Amino acid sequence: MKTTALLSLTLLLGFAALPAGGAEPLTLKQAIATALQKNPAVRAASAAEAQAAARLIEARSNYFPKVNYLEQFQQPTPAVF
Repeated sequence: MKTTALLSLTLLLGFAALPAGGAEPLTLKQAIATALQKNPAVRAASAAEAQAAARLIEARSNYFPKVNYLEQFQQPTPAVF
């Protein structure tokens, strides 16, 4: 009984590992790259990292002095009586 179950499991896993439709099997590096590109949790973590970096730049900008310059010119109009 154990032998039959083990043989069935081995065959099932063996056929499941075969590429479907004659496609090339993935290498480990390709499988990892595909998983990282398509995993929504990885995308969310990457977006959170970019957001944190932007907040850090914004927070550090408060340490630098601010310079404001305003120039106005107004030509007086002649008085009309």
